[in-house]
Parts: sequence; structure tokens; C-alpha cells
Amino acid sequence: MKMRSLILTIFLSGVSILTANETLEEFSVDSGLWKWSKGGGKGVYAVQNGRLEFSTNRGLTKNDSATHYLKLPIGRYDESWEVQADVYLGTFVLGGKNPYAGLALLVGNTSQPARDFMRLQLRKGENERRAFNADAYQGAKSLGSEWNDTKALMATLKISFDGRTKTLTASYDSDGPGIASAFVTIHSINIRSGPESWQMRDTDVFEFSLVSQTTGTVVTFGDMYFDNVVIRNLGK
Repeated sequence: MKMRSLILTIFLSGVSILTANETLEEFSVDSGLWKWSKGGGKGVYAVQNGRLEFSTNRGLTKNDSATHYLKLPIGRYDESWEVQADVYLGTFVLGGKNPYAGLALLVGNTSQPARDFMRLQLRKGENERRAFNADAYQGAKSLGSEWNDTKALMATLKISFDGRTKTLTASYDSDGPGIASAFVTIHSINIRSGPESWQMRDTDVFEFSLVSQTTGTVVTFGDMYFDNVVIRNLGK
């Protein structure tokens, strides 16, 4: 399958892969498209109500998380692509010291032993402060972090890559799903050369995952979730 021909539109009750031959698959571990993580602490995922919902399974630890990995690469270094998802972060009460809850899109470079990645999340913390937060790393080196406060419970997050300029861009729509989308750029980096370079070759590929995390907080299914994941490979 040529990556430039791939458009994945993932509604969490199913997966539509649009290629020369259109197919439709059930969105589940059995589809073969996703790798489910065992999670950290009490964190677990479940596909419910057509969404990827996170829970701490009626318990809590200092760090509860779960990650959902797409097995297919989302694009090569010489291609353009974008990933987006609707996220919902409810009004449940946070607990413990330095409380935190967040839902993140994460894209990374699979070709380097020291992992390079960009992350974009809707999160909340102490005193119920809500914010969009984007950060990026070259191995252990920070490539910056940006914050925009918000009151949104639901939003659409997007990370895109321009294969010509080699720029990664994180943006969000604070109104969430709807007919009109108005994305605001929060962070961008150029990974071609210089201090931000990920040292990638044209044939190197990017990975994609959905990450949920909380600290010291009991979360039940429906409190926070992903929905309407869209992955577009836009070619060269």
C-alpha cells in the first residue's frame, strides 16, 4: 500500500480506510490496526458509546495512564500528513497533590533510538485550570512548550506535518466538532536542520498514538474520551 494514497477516517465505532479498494473494519483490537497498551497504574481504555473512553477502574495511583498506538505509520518524512481527534475532558474532581488529567495526541520519529516527539493535549490541573498544551522533544532535549488557557470541555486537536518545509504544527479548535472549524496554532517546529532537527531521512516514518493520563484521581468511563479520529496522508 502506498502511503500517499492512504486516508484513515477513524470513528471510534469503526475504521474506514479509503484506498483504491474501499473497505470498512470494526474498530477493535481485532481489526489489526491498533496496539492497545496495558496502561500505567490503574489506567485502562474501552471502546464504548462509539468512543475510546478512559477509566482508572474504580481505583487510583500517583500516575494512571493508557496509550493506544496506530500500527500503520501516518506518513514518511518526504510526505505531508495530518492527524486530528475530538477530545472530551469532563468536570470530574481531581485529587491528590499536583492534580492532573489530560488527553493527548502524540506523533513521533521511529527511526531514532532516543525518541523524538510532538505532543498536543487538552488538560486540567490545580484549581481546575484548563489549558491546551503543546510540547516537543528531540530525545531528552526540550524543543519548547506552549500554553493557552481555555474553558472548553470538548475540543478538536490537530498535529500536521508539511513534507516540503519539514514543519510540524500543533493546533486546536476550542469549539470542538461542528460544521465550521477554526484551528488556532499553538506550537510549531522545523525538524529539517539546526537545533530542532530530528535527523530524519526521506524514507523514515512517523508514528501516532492517543494518550490519556491522570494523577491521584478516580476516573470513570465517560469522564474523558477520544472520538472522531481522522488521519490524512496528503502525499508529496
